[in-house]
Amino acid sequence: MISGMLSEALDPLNKVMQDLKENLNIHIKTVEKLTSVVDAVKADMCQAKREVNDCMQLVDKFQDKLNDLEDRSWRCNVRLVGLPEGSDRDDPARYLQKMLPRWIDRAHRVYSGGPSRAHKPCTLLFKLLRYTDRQAILQGTRNTQPMEVNGRRLSFFVDYSQPMASKRKAFSEVRARLRREGVESFLIYPAVLRVSYGGEKLSFGSVAEVETFDC
Repeated sequence: MISGMLSEALDPLNKVMQDLKENLNIHIKTVEKLTSVVDAVKADMCQAKREVNDCMQLVDKFQDKLNDLEDRSWRCNVRLVGLPEGSDRDDPARYLQKMLPRWIDRAHRVYSGGPSRAHKPCTLLFKLLRYTDRQAILQGTRNTQPMEVNGRRLSFFVDYSQPMASKRKAFSEVRARLRREGVESFLIYPAVLRVSYGGEKLSFGSVAEVETFDC
């Protein structure tokens, strides 16, 4: 009799426990499904990340090729710095043709901007018909007395694209340090630093590599 009464009294509790167990099983299955979905999303994200990295590497590769093609298309260009304003009389190509015994394809001025350009030297960009003429001009200006116009010294430089110019400019500070330490260095195309030290010729492709060089 007591057992029957106890069983009857526990029936509601047993029902509640059974409901809780069923709800728990439902939640467990839901969590398992969500875990499976999360794992699948993580796998997809990892795959997407790998594909993005591959694409970025491909973009960098194409960008390097594009920059190289751009620089090659400029291989006959020369940048003339220091020419007094008005010296070319609005005809840069004819002026350069008289100054330099070379065939000039075309030429134009480049200004750095500013409120006034009066009495300031300008920069001329000009393209020669032959690469050998460009090399002759650059080597000639290095091996002879500096050219001057109206008391202003003229400087001739290779005309690089902006990405290439930035890469080469990055070596300026470290080259200055090497020069102070008596170490000879020079840049070769595209942007590789060649150092002569201890009877050896060393090459560095980045500033970080040069920083590890102990002279």
